[in-house]
This record gives sequence, structure tokens and C-alpha cells, in this order.
Amino acid sequence: MGQDITPHVIQIIQSSPAWWQAWLPLLGSCIVAAAAFTGVLVSNRTNRKAISTAQSNVELANAAAEHREHEKWRRETLLVTATKVLNRSAEIRYRIQVPGNWSRDRSNSILNSLRADVEAVGATDGVFDIVSKSPIGVQSKNLRKALYDAVAAAGSLEMALHGDKTSQEDRRAARDAFRRAVNEVQAAEHSFIAAVRIELGFEPIPDSPES
Repeated sequence: MGQDITPHVIQIIQSSPAWWQAWLPLLGSCIVAAAAFTGVLVSNRTNRKAISTAQSNVELANAAAEHREHEKWRRETLLVTATKVLNRSAEIRYRIQVPGNWSRDRSNSILNSLRADVEAVGATDGVFDIVSKSPIGVQSKNLRKALYDAVAAAGSLEMALHGDKTSQEDRRAARDAFRRAVNEVQAAEHSFIAAVRIELGFEPIPDSPES
């Protein structure tokens, strides 16, 4: 007998996958994209902070450099101007040390020249008012006044020494007044120098010498 070759039908039943499995690739892409976007935002925020900090540091450095240059200019201007005042004062003080040696016809011209030199000292007051943080201008004005008084005392002594009818007592009084005026100039110079040294941060100088 022959074998039965009747075909048998085999049915394979496959269950359908869950609905969410089809969305897994898209969800994964979204998660990756969100993570990348978050990283970009954090990186941008960090970069902005770094740039802002760098700009602030540059601005602070520029401001500090500008302040140093301004302070250097201020100190140099102060020192140069103060030196001019002291040199002028010393020159005037030297010129008035020889009253009695002026000829009568030149006394007025000499006194006028000295007064003009004293006035030139006052031309620096405005500079001190601008560049000084302390009242150096006041000390400069005091020095100028002392110089004016000394020049006037020199003129009075000159007249007393050349006056034919001037008594010895008057001459002695004129000479004493002249010496006091010169001492006042020296004291004013000392105070002026002390004020400048304090302004520049130098050590204070000893007290003014006795008159």
C-alpha cells in the first residue's frame, strides 16, 4: 500500500506587538535631541557668563590702567609746579638779601621786578586747585603773601638805609622787620614743602627751623 501524502496545513499564529513599540525609535530620537538642546543651552549660558566676566575684567583692567596714568600725571604735575614755586621763592629771597646795595635810581625798578616775580608765584594756585587732593594751594597763597611782605620790608629797609634823615633807631627797626619778613618766607616755604610731601606720600619733614 502506498503512503498517505495528503498535505497538512500548519497555521502559525503570531501575536501583534504592543502599540508603544513602534514609537520607541522616535521617542529615543526625541530624548537625544532634548539632551543635546539642553547641553547647548547650558553651554551657551556658560559661554555668556564667561564672556561677560572676561569683558568685566577687561573693563576693570582698563579703568585701573587709566587711573594709574591719571595719578602719574597728577603727581608729576604737582611736583613740577611745586618745584617752580620753590625755585622762584628762593630766587626772590636771594635778591632781597642785598638791600642797601641798590642804587636809588634803580630801587623802584628792582622792587617792581620783585613784585612781578611774586605775582608769578600766584599763577600756580589754579594748578594746585586742580591736581591737589589737599589744600596745597592755601600754602602756596601763604607763601606768596610772605614774599610780598618780604619785598615790601626790603623796600622799606632800602629807603631807611639811603635816607639821610633816617635815625639809627629807625634803620635798626627796618632791618629787624626785614629779617622777620625773611624768616616768615622761610617758614612758609617749609609749610609748603611739608604739604607737598604729604600729598606725594613722602615722610614728613622736621618742624620749621626757629626764626
